[in-house]
Amino acid sequence: MRSFALLGVLVVGAFAACGGQTNGAAPPPADDAGSTNTNGDAGAAAPDAAPDAPPDLGSDVYPAPHRPIPTVKNMGGALLTDVKIVTVTYAGEAQRDQLRAFDDAIVAGAWWESVTAGYGINKGTSGGYVELPDDVSGKTLDNDTNLKPYLYDLIQKGTLPAPDANTLYALYFPEATTITLQGQTSCQSFGAYHDSAGFGVNGQTIEAAYAVIPNCGGGRTVSASHEFIEAATDAHPQGGGAYYGLNLPWWGSAGGEVADLCERYGSIADTATGTNVARSWVNAAALASKNPCQPTAPGIIYFNMAIDTSEMVLVHSTTGAAYMSEGFVTVPKGTSKQVTLQVFSEAKLPNDLTLAVGATPRGRGGATSTLNPITAGVKATISETTVRNGMHPTLTITVDPSATIGDYPFVVRSTLNATSATQWPAVLRVVAPK
Repeated sequence: MRSFALLGVLVVGAFAACGGQTNGAAPPPADDAGSTNTNGDAGAAAPDAAPDAPPDLGSDVYPAPHRPIPTVKNMGGALLTDVKIVTVTYAGEAQRDQLRAFDDAIVAGAWWESVTAGYGINKGTSGGYVELPDDVSGKTLDNDTNLKPYLYDLIQKGTLPAPDANTLYALYFPEATTITLQGQTSCQSFGAYHDSAGFGVNGQTIEAAYAVIPNCGGGRTVSASHEFIEAATDAHPQGGGAYYGLNLPWWGSAGGEVADLCERYGSIADTATGTNVARSWVNAAALASKNPCQPTAPGIIYFNMAIDTSEMVLVHSTTGAAYMSEGFVTVPKGTSKQVTLQVFSEAKLPNDLTLAVGATPRGRGGATSTLNPITAGVKATISETTVRNGMHPTLTITVDPSATIGDYPFVVRSTLNATSATQWPAVLRVVAPK
């Protein structure tokens, strides 16, 4: 993944959906009309009982209103609105023709249309192909020390076509080439990355983007597609950045670019190219209450359960810059707080959802991992755990006086069945008593 104002990196290694609504309703509360007076005042009428709240039956409006899914923010940097991919391979590359065909097709097809929706980016085109002699196998090339001067030289000699503002050089290195980036090593710490540099063209400097895709023994189309969409939405990652996600509960203290935010949900098959490709965070999908990690498999209904949280000013873990993050629930020691939950699905589900609350392993585990207690001295309960679209159960968090002050990640998980679950992350901030 990439840290804010650093490079776009695909880390080596790596929202689930579906849900339902039933027509059954809870029975009405017992009628108190026959109650008798037991306070000792003979003949006095019993006081009227307070009316019971109507049962929460949910809604047939899909999706029900809810707190918005987070979106990535535009920091004002450059985009590749009409990307042209120049496919660069080395002599002896066994998959040369497949990589060329993939690069041409992936930015012009349905996958590109789905991951660029709402970002102001058009379909891409081919920028041509270059095959270089293999003078890099057995070498270690550092991004700043070696690669940037190397690319500059190839452009000056005319070996690589001169770039414009929409050029993206896709560099597929041999397996025997090692790339280093900010002290990290390819195929150990990262699988691919993108960057940009200023190249002299006809007396002027053009800041052009490039993607570095090492050969780590497989998965190059996933790595390449990951970097292509990130380069398009954040072309010059060291020059201020464009689309970037900053939300501590959802994306960690350093945040990430659009494909970074969906990497842990895995790749998806692309029928047009016959390969696996990356998923990427799409603001337009999030705003429509759909799975923000696109594309998704056809026929899957997205659902989740939003938590009514607050914003906090945080300091970015890498740059030290202040930013606003949603997702906090603040509870002083020795007190309790109730928080409203908002259940939603984009269409009617085949059955009700089951809710659970707790901490995932390391705070951000997958939707099928076991939930643990949030932290010692904290109890969290949900008023209704069988829910459907439009229901508003209450989350109660009670913090014992013995609890330790600090921030504790947790999730409320919505489960449809054994293989379909989503979760909404938040952070419990335990503070001193007022």
